[in-house]
Amino acid sequence: MRKFLAAGAFLVLCASFCRLDAAHVVPVGDFRFLGGQYFFNSSASSLSGNLSLTVVPAVKFNDRFSIIPTYMGSYRGTKEVADLVGGGTLFQDGQDHFLSVKGVYAVTPALKLKLGTSYRLELLRETKDEAWGKGLFDYQKLNAGFETEYAYLRNGAIRAGIDYYTLRFPNYQSLESSVTSSGLGRELAGSDTLNCANLMGTLRFINSFGRLKTEVGYYTTAKSYPDQPLVLADSTLSKNKRNDSYTAINTNVTCPVKTSPSLGIVVSLDAQYVLNDSNQAHYDAQKTKFIADYYDYSYLVVAPTVHFIIGKRPWAVSLGGSVNRQDYAKRPVQDADGTYQSGAITVDETMVSVGIAYPIGKNIKLRAVSNFIDSRSNMKYETTYAYNYQTSNYLLGFNYEF
Repeated sequence: MRKFLAAGAFLVLCASFCRLDAAHVVPVGDFRFLGGQYFFNSSASSLSGNLSLTVVPAVKFNDRFSIIPTYMGSYRGTKEVADLVGGGTLFQDGQDHFLSVKGVYAVTPALKLKLGTSYRLELLRETKDEAWGKGLFDYQKLNAGFETEYAYLRNGAIRAGIDYYTLRFPNYQSLESSVTSSGLGRELAGSDTLNCANLMGTLRFINSFGRLKTEVGYYTTAKSYPDQPLVLADSTLSKNKRNDSYTAINTNVTCPVKTSPSLGIVVSLDAQYVLNDSNQAHYDAQKTKFIADYYDYSYLVVAPTVHFIIGKRPWAVSLGGSVNRQDYAKRPVQDADGTYQSGAITVDETMVSVGIAYPIGKNIKLRAVSNFIDSRSNMKYETTYAYNYQTSNYLLGFNYEF
């Protein structure tokens, strides 16, 4: 907590050196309402709606120092197709609140320093009659971070940062402890076992070559779970605790193409590779089987998107998709009855999305969105988690920018 207070104190101190009467506030925001349905295999949800609000009242004190507070809030009555993939049917609705404050100080025109802190609250309900704030997987995230940005070229910049954040699940201990089924993973049956502390380092390169814009990012996170003991081969618990190492490499390439006065096209390609290495194992009490490195996995996704800008009062049409594979190198597959087989679990997922936006006023756009996911795996045991399924949704509504 002291790290978050220190970040806030630094921002206040910076502001005290600036003339408050010279402060210029530039508020911007976006409100969205989209209603629709969600489909999991052949099961359809009832009609519901999603609301979201983003407000960014940026405060510019002078040419060198600015403070950027941000609030983002949402309610999701219609689930996204990727919400907790495989276990998405657990949550009927949810809400999310995010509040951050970031200070930006320009040491020189080419060098900027950024310091910020943020808080996120995620509330998830398994049934519509469940009280808000009592969900098993409700969580709170506290973050404090520092980033430096250096423009080494006119169209190129490098950004390096470090963040410390904690994740806390306030309800998981009491609800999980009341369940005594032998099928539970012993590593999750203690107190506060999902709570973790994380230290993340980032490095990003951004360049433009004519109309072609590229960005490459590297992210590495050390995760510690102070209340989650390691599982031993004899099914007992060690005094040592779980630690994970998470690495991700992201790339993005974007290129606009002007074909005529009434048609513009923007083509983009995103790719990401993720690797998680954990010292945690798992003991299947029902099958009396010990599985080392149970939480190790790798993930590769490639996602192309094409945006069409049509007409003088332009329609915006987006067509996108992605293909990805997730490999659990040390987690053996099971048949439909739960019997372990040779080979490791792999999951292949294909996603297709379509979005349409049309302006009906200066700041108002009508929107329509539809998404589809097909997931296929060699894992056939799906009593507690779905690996083979199809999900889709459609959403219709509007957004207002201010």
